[in-house]
Amino acid sequence: MSVQSRLGLALLAGALVLAACVEDVSSDGPQAAQPAATATFPTPASPAPTATPEPTATLEPTASPTGVAEDGEGVTSAQAWVAAVAAGETDTAFELMGEASQEAVGGREGFEQLSSALSEGVAAFSRADDARWTETAAAPGGEESVVVVTVTATVTREGMTEYDAFALPVTTAGDRPQVEPFAAFDHPGGDIEWDVEAASGAYTAFVPATAEVTFAVDGDGLPPAGSEPADGDRQRATLAVDLEPGRHTVSVLWVTPAGLGADAIVIDTS
Repeated sequence: MSVQSRLGLALLAGALVLAACVEDVSSDGPQAAQPAATATFPTPASPAPTATPEPTATLEPTASPTGVAEDGEGVTSAQAWVAAVAAGETDTAFELMGEASQEAVGGREGFEQLSSALSEGVAAFSRADDARWTETAAAPGGEESVVVVTVTATVTREGMTEYDAFALPVTTAGDRPQVEPFAAFDHPGGDIEWDVEAASGAYTAFVPATAEVTFAVDGDGLPPAGSEPADGDRQRATLAVDLEPGRHTVSVLWVTPAGLGADAIVIDTS
């Protein structure tokens, strides 16, 4: 089945609308907003793909203890960003983001316009009693200055309660960690889409064709079992893993020299 993260799509859609609409006013009249950042991100080493994905690991079902958070700069920064968004502290949330995400939403003014929509989606995780945070480095054994932070929780949004997951890429190479929720905006193939075949243990993410990819299952980093070209500017990166019966979270992080992105989905194999 094909799966797309509802929250992830909302973030990118909001960035798209704002980047298209926000204008800078000068003496010469309206000017278009600045394009998305072209900052260079560290690219992790690429694991060698195999021709046919095979199950690579067996993992126990995920426990969701109340308020548990693994240590790490990425988790701390992601929690601070989510808390700031939930509290309506737009200045703080904006400063916690990296330059690529700041420019993608049209600067501080654009982010303020987006904050109300974010507060309805992202903020739900800050209110959850069973939130669990994990941090996974890109390409285990390789580049460690990019991590994916995944939070899973029982959330209530628009009158609906569900167990959901949300992934944030965080860079940790500079003076302070920077959250990059919008760095995938306007990147060719940057809108992640999933193709899940849980019965056969195959979890495929459509990501940019040139990206290096890292998967995580319940916070444990795993390399793709294989990848192949897909339509347009994308590749099919597949994780092959034999999951124990229960509820699990599968995250994906992609990194290129021009951007990075992440997404997470909840899988129930009961």
